[in-house]
Amino acid sequence: MATRYVARKITEYYESRKRQDLLEFLKNSAVDPKCASLRGALFEGYACRQLWNGGKFKVCSLDAVGAHDRYIELKPLQRCYFSEPQDLAGMQAHHYALPMSSNFPSVDAVTLDPPLFLQITVSLEHSVVANEILQLLAVIPTASLYFVVPSDIFAQFKCQKYEPADKVDPSALKTLKQYVLEIPTTHSNLPAGEKIEHLPPLPNTQPRCDALTTSNKPCRNLKGQCQIHPPEHNKKQKRGDAADE
Repeated sequence: MATRYVARKITEYYESRKRQDLLEFLKNSAVDPKCASLRGALFEGYACRQLWNGGKFKVCSLDAVGAHDRYIELKPLQRCYFSEPQDLAGMQAHHYALPMSSNFPSVDAVTLDPPLFLQITVSLEHSVVANEILQLLAVIPTASLYFVVPSDIFAQFKCQKYEPADKVDPSALKTLKQYVLEIPTTHSNLPAGEKIEHLPPLPNTQPRCDALTTSNKPCRNLKGQCQIHPPEHNKKQKRGDAADE
């Protein structure tokens, strides 16, 4: 399977040059099991790009019976990266945090304003690793869990299970609400007169390096240069990268 990084790069290329072709593939491949792996990788890259660019998204609660669809509006965000759940303590309101590991088990991205754990999937069943999500909740206790899905499964998506089921303490997860969020795979506009939920901003905080870390090691900003630390710090980062190679 393609790595997240490769999938995002491929998606960025097609969205910038052949966006309609990408949308057609995501739509038409929904019924072809042979394309499931590729479709999932490409959809994750496409969904991430839509989310960090901001916009209006259809959502629905998975916990409430008979919940109605509504729309939320997300602001444009800046990508950053984290290795461990504890690193998220350094997040800022403008961050869209991506795990450095390609197989981070519990979420595909995290935002702080609003506090969201984002799990991107093209499947109707996507269980959640309870232990990992509890570690994230310890850092951002007010977050909600959003399953980001394409249009073809949005209406059918149900509340997901936590695993391993025999070791899950329901009381520990009772505050974590589940929602489903649609990323349209066809050209669509917000319905006229639809109410938008404007989520409240967080207070201003001091800037921090975009490579989130709680260790004393140089930052690991995957953009190649830290935008906050001084030049001397960036030189140390590059020397650290060279030593790792």
